[in-house]
This record gives sequence, C-alpha cells and structure tokens, in this order.
Amino acid sequence: MRGNDLTYAIIGAAMEVHRRLGPWHPERVYQRALEATLTGQGLTVLSQPRVTLNWDGTVLAVYRPDLVVRREGETVLVEIKAEPSITEAHLKQVRAYLAAWRGPARGLILNFGEPRLAWKRVRKPRSTLHRAPSFHSQEEEEEEG
Repeated sequence: MRGNDLTYAIIGAAMEVHRRLGPWHPERVYQRALEATLTGQGLTVLSQPRVTLNWDGTVLAVYRPDLVVRREGETVLVEIKAEPSITEAHLKQVRAYLAAWRGPARGLILNFGEPRLAWKRVRKPRSTLHRAPSFHSQEEEEEEG
C-alpha cells in the first residue's frame, strides 16, 4: 500500500456502513460496524486505544481515538461522529490525537450523521513526526489488569 490507499479503504468501508445503516444511529453503532468491516478485510484494527501525551516524563493527557487502523506500515487514527456536520472542534480533537501519537500516522474524521457520509483527512502536525510508535490498547490493559 502507498500514499492514501489505507485511507481510501477505510472511507470505502465507511460508505458501505453508512449505506446499510443510514444516518440515525449513535456513534458506537457505526464504530462497531466499521471495526467489523475493516477486520473482515484483513486490516489490523484497535478499538479506542490509549494514546498518551507526555511532557518530560509527565503524562499530560490520555486520548482515545475511536479506531486505529494499520496495514503494511501505514497507520490511520479514525474519529467517528454522528453529527450534523464536521466542525473545527472535531479537527482539533484529531490533531491532538496525532500530536500525541508517537510515529507516522494520518487522521480521518468520518461523520455518519449526514444524509451522505462526510469525511475529512487530517495531517499530523510537523513538530511531532520524529517520535517512534507507542500506544496501549484496551485489550492490552485487560490482559495486564
């Protein structure tokens, strides 16, 4: 996979979910359907993994993107919405996830609340591109605890 291939695959799967379910459900319904669809396509999908923002060894924040999708070295942090439209607040939310993510990644906002699926790609802030990947998923927490 190169470029935006993973992003396109996620958007295509989201379009199918939206086509089948319509715009009336809570975000969690779309998250579960999309996770099942992407997993069925052979993608690695983490549901609401912990992404920590650290400052000199101090944890400043813990974020939980709805999904983290990975394939062949590509990573996309997905935020799912069921709102009238995508807002600047949604963009800031995903930018915060990307700033805290340690490694290369892209962000994707999917809004299932509109009559037609809406999406917005989000780039990682340049000042955070040098970090190595590190995250914890809920599954890892459950195994540890």
